[in-house]
Amino acid sequence: MVAYHDLAALGIKVPGDVSVVGFDNSEMCEQMHPSLASVEQPSLEMGRQALEILLQRIRDPDIPAEHRVLPTTWVPRESLGTPP
Repeated sequence: MVAYHDLAALGIKVPGDVSVVGFDNSEMCEQMHPSLASVEQPSLEMGRQALEILLQRIRDPDIPAEHRVLPTTWVPRESLGTPP
């Protein structure tokens, strides 16, 4: 929301001059004007898997670090403009 305000203060229009994308897709994204496009991530599953990895490392500190990738969802909304 602050970004919208700052862009407007500079005379930059969303989405006319610039597209704006957020992350986490909170309820606030739909309430903004224009509504904010966002990337939604599975926060609860991220926490669950992080705890699982932490508990494994506590039980066995010598296990190698692990990298996991969880799916995200693209949520397009009004804050996206057409590229020039």
